[in-house]
Amino acid sequence: MIFYYSGYDGYDVSYYQDIDTTPQKIDFRKMKDSGASFVVIRAGQDTYTDQDFKDNWKNAKGILPRSAYWFGDKDSSGKSQALRFWNLVKDDQPEGLLFVDFENGSWTDWRQLYDFIAELQRLSGYPNEKLGIYTGYYFWMKYGPQTFAERAWFGKFMLWLAWYTADSSIPIVPPPWKECLIWQDRIDTNGLEVGVESKEIDHDKFNGDAEKFEQFMGGIPIPPEGEYMILYYADLKTGYTSNVRSGPGLSSAIVSSLLGPTTIAIIGEKTTMDNYDWYQLDNQGWIALTTSYTNFRKADSTSVPTTMEVTLKLPDGTVYKGMVNKQ
Repeated sequence: MIFYYSGYDGYDVSYYQDIDTTPQKIDFRKMKDSGASFVVIRAGQDTYTDQDFKDNWKNAKGILPRSAYWFGDKDSSGKSQALRFWNLVKDDQPEGLLFVDFENGSWTDWRQLYDFIAELQRLSGYPNEKLGIYTGYYFWMKYGPQTFAERAWFGKFMLWLAWYTADSSIPIVPPPWKECLIWQDRIDTNGLEVGVESKEIDHDKFNGDAEKFEQFMGGIPIPPEGEYMILYYADLKTGYTSNVRSGPGLSSAIVSSLLGPTTIAIIGEKTTMDNYDWYQLDNQGWIALTTSYTNFRKADSTSVPTTMEVTLKLPDGTVYKGMVNKQ
């Protein structure tokens, strides 16, 4: 396996990393401080939600870029489980990807896996690069599609490969993939040191450089309210409409649209991607802005009022308009 490791490590967690008899949950700040760059959080399986998912999803936000996975249980159909998964994340979507876990206990008919991904993509509107499959080489070769044509459809989604070894030349990437995006390379026994309550925790590595990490994992996550510094205000001129996305780049999911005239708060310096300048908004997402349609002002400008009128066009077509505090 060809693997380009740039130091982006992460963990995947579930309720197994929490002890129910203690009041605390996973400490994602401690996980980040230990060197983690991302986390993948178990959402559920079959007909039920992971009992710690809501806490984990909320508590990790703004600390580590979040991806989520659903264990594709053999006892329920692919379509029904995709709907349950999407309903859990649609109102607070990931900075990274949505994965389906295809391993022991999953469907033995790969068409259910097909139904799951196809339905999840239909529901979410996500591009191929925002969806992925977790699997191992031998399970995939036995229970995955067997013909070249059948496998080709799955190759457009991202691979999260499980193969425990310290040598990246040993794992075999199953067809139709040429490489994996994430490699689950081992089980660590330092759980308490990285913020969980279990001794063991799955360790993962991201395959790629900083630009690729930002593209796929969302890079810097959107900070929670009250924990960021506003750098600029941007006045969108009358008639200007721009999509707000979950991350920088045209491949990121659209979460809403801004309609001018309105004023927005920017919390980070620009990131150039897909020939656009992208700016991170205050707890809303990312937006591409140009000076042709936008007036930029420093956050300390005395002309900036303490409140602003925001008009949001939501994905369902409804429009929200109201006054919100800028700080």
